[in-house]
Amino acid sequence: MKRAPVLSVVCLVCLVALCAAAPAWAFISTGDGAWVWQDPLPQGNTLGSVAFVDASHGWAVGDGGTILVTVDGGATWSPQHSGTRAGLTGVTFPDAAHGWTWGDDYSTGKATVLATADGGAHWTAQHVGTHVSLNSMAFPDATHGWAVGYNSGTDKSVILATSDGGARWQVQHTVAGVGLYAIAFPDATHGWAVGGSTAFHFAFPHPKSVILATSDGGAHWQARKTGTKYMFVAVAFPDAEHGWALNEIGAIRATADGGVHWKTQYPRAQAALSALAFPDARHGWAVGDEGTILVTSDGGAHWRVQHHSGGGSMSHSCVAFADTAHGCVVGDSGAIITTANGGVTWTARSSGSSAWLDDVAFPDATHGWAVGGDVKGLILATTDGGARWRAEKPKTKMCLIAVAFPDATHGWAVGESGTILATTDGGATWRRQHLGQRTLPYTGVAFPDARHGWVVGYDYKTNRSVILATTDGGAHWQTQYSGTKMDLRAVAFADATHGWVVGGNPPSNPYSQSFILATSDGGAHWQAQHAGTKAALRSVAFTDATHGWVVGDAFPGPGVILATSDGGAHWQTQKSTPDMFPMGVAFTDATHGWVVGSSDGTILATADGGATWSTQTSGTSNQLNGVAFTDDTHGWAVGDGGVILATSTGGVAGRALAHRP
Repeated sequence: MKRAPVLSVVCLVCLVALCAAAPAWAFISTGDGAWVWQDPLPQGNTLGSVAFVDASHGWAVGDGGTILVTVDGGATWSPQHSGTRAGLTGVTFPDAAHGWTWGDDYSTGKATVLATADGGAHWTAQHVGTHVSLNSMAFPDATHGWAVGYNSGTDKSVILATSDGGARWQVQHTVAGVGLYAIAFPDATHGWAVGGSTAFHFAFPHPKSVILATSDGGAHWQARKTGTKYMFVAVAFPDAEHGWALNEIGAIRATADGGVHWKTQYPRAQAALSALAFPDARHGWAVGDEGTILVTSDGGAHWRVQHHSGGGSMSHSCVAFADTAHGCVVGDSGAIITTANGGVTWTARSSGSSAWLDDVAFPDATHGWAVGGDVKGLILATTDGGARWRAEKPKTKMCLIAVAFPDATHGWAVGESGTILATTDGGATWRRQHLGQRTLPYTGVAFPDARHGWVVGYDYKTNRSVILATTDGGAHWQTQYSGTKMDLRAVAFADATHGWVVGGNPPSNPYSQSFILATSDGGAHWQAQHAGTKAALRSVAFTDATHGWVVGDAFPGPGVILATSDGGAHWQTQKSTPDMFPMGVAFTDATHGWVVGSSDGTILATADGGATWSTQTSGTSNQLNGVAFTDDTHGWAVGDGGVILATSTGGVAGRALAHRP
């Protein structure tokens, strides 16, 4: 495939190794029942907030309009229908029936606020203002609520209030020059709003912090002395006297007199902190990056690290404690951990890998492989259609970018530093077949059968494209002449003689070019075909020697889908979505096909060879990089954050669901 690999951090903390999953038909739907999550479990959208009203009942919200609910203290989670794909960044429940969640819908530029009066069985939208974006909400009871955010119409931060459960919101207070990012109300009269201007942005050479307080339900707000210049990002008040505020450098400040005076309790955390929880005036927790959890049992006089996994680990975004024993932490890639003993031990309630996945291959409806990795090679495999995924041991530290399996036993995976790995036993063992240059990432691989194969890539040291071919299953590889110096991205062969290679310069390159090469003699000769676009072509699929599709992204403008019905002698542009950047394409025959890509996990489908394309509900905001279908119903899509989605309906809602997606 697909993209030049970029090193980032492997996010595996708090997620156990891939383990036995629930039956496939119990997997969480991504929205309309057509696609379900297979990895991570129970789902892989990043969770931004969590709230518990008692030791059993809790809610978590996140990207893509995700709302999850638990009735057993977080041991198991079920989805609730939000009716939105907006990213949800906060949730609050004053009791088990009444709750609110909020976020921003970037497609409309407006705040999204949803409310429920039946524990989330039904969520309805509330209106807070045309130009308002929200950062935080507080509801001490089912009727009185406050919110802080920003009004782009007035260019000021605002405090909003409601006294009828959110049916109507009014502006209580505005402030210029700083942002308000968190608010706390332990009761209907006492409240605090915190924020400031960041010290880590060139636009704010003089950072400052702000704390506002009210003792009359917001009728009047007064500024308090903060004692620090650093912006506050979180605040917690379990009662009207005791409070804690967290600033952008990870320092915790505390008050015991309702915010009149503040003092530093924890000078600066080793990792960035993002959230606080205090179920009472003595017991508190703070969470943040690198799996960090801090705890205090004496009101903050002493803080200690309860958990810290070191660099390169999962970031926690929110923590909630129903009492001093029962707590829950959520974060990246759907991570959920819980405790029932005040954090003495934490239990992972989510599983799977959160490293990105670049490509996926299924030779039949049961056997499949997905490859990727952030800083080292990752191969996931399944023998039951994805009901269970296991990590295989490829014995490589290189990120893997593409995979091909012509049958259930013979497979190849390629990636960085000229890596070509092969298996002849269905992935039980992998061996390296070819030692390439460290400057040469292989980005595409195709094997129409177990003997004939091709690998493509681009050598950044010599600025030349590379095509390798084998006729003996990779025992020997020969270089084929491509006739181009462009970046090769992907390769497809309909049989042992007819093949195509696609690529091009990056779309941001002012001299961006795209190209398609074709061969009808197994690569002995390659000829250029006219693509008619400057898009960087990233993926190619051919169902036979005549019908094929190529996808890529253009800059500026939407991605492109090209189609041919004469082996590439002529290519026609097919309509894509305006904001999509296609990364992968799969066709099972000349009519049924799917395209996946960026723009909030977009999946497009066609049943007429691409004459028309329809959008399917992926349920994820992560970029999707690869897609594979074994027939017009059974398919899989993989992407960033370890995402694996599956369908047994071709991605069409309303079809009868098979027991194995």
